[in-house]
Amino acid sequence: MVDHKASEEAYWGLRAYYSQNEIAEATHLAGHSAMTAMYLASLDIPLDEGIASWGRLTEVQDAVEG
Repeated sequence: MVDHKASEEAYWGLRAYYSQNEIAEATHLAGHSAMTAMYLASLDIPLDEGIASWGRLTEVQDAVEG
């Protein structure tokens, strides 16, 4: 995270299991998540602890499937 770049070893390790497109998609998602976290932190926006909280995802899913 410090260099904002994965190592070559990490890339080739992933390449053994995933296509180049899949790695690109995962990289894009990770970057988007990091930028969103920085944005929320810079504005002191608290994480959602309500029904939509990621920490409660399994609990909510179980309740919906009921």
